[in-house]
Amino acid sequence: QSAFDFPKPVPVLGREKVSDTCGMQIAMQTIHVSLRRGKYAHHLQVETMRKTRTWVNNAYRAGEGAYNRGATLASNHRGVMYVTDGHVQTEWYHRFEEGYKRRMGITRKQNEALVVGQLLVVIEVAEEDYQKATSDGEKRVIVTLIAFVIIGFMISLRGEEVPLCLIEGMLDTWKEDF
Repeated sequence: QSAFDFPKPVPVLGREKVSDTCGMQIAMQTIHVSLRRGKYAHHLQVETMRKTRTWVNNAYRAGEGAYNRGATLASNHRGVMYVTDGHVQTEWYHRFEEGYKRRMGITRKQNEALVVGQLLVVIEVAEEDYQKATSDGEKRVIVTLIAFVIIGFMISLRGEEVPLCLIEGMLDTWKEDF
């Protein structure tokens, strides 16, 4: 007997079978994808890279054999808890994501509002295009676009919100004018 004869505090490191149980393969693919040219920078942004985790997780959970290994309790942005065994839900993968966010930083491209001067220039150009238009179809496209821009500006909507608002009488007016 020795003074240090007690059970090992750390299990034997390594595994008998070589496999990826923590999501390192997906992490390597994410880093590789990040080298592509981004829209506003020389590389993809963190917000684009994080989508890799979403599609990989969705594909894995929809596939055959999902939920057959050890499971992890995870939650989504709505606070819903679920059990998964996907590689991108491991503790290691979440630490990897936090690391690349800190190392790369986040470049924000501000979504700035249209100012009155810009709106007036857009309307002026549209009026010129309208005068040059040779068919009713072309004129209708120009009027529709400018109506879209002016309505969005006047009630402070962002681009995708404009078609969602109900504008009574607009169709009747267009039918009468065209």
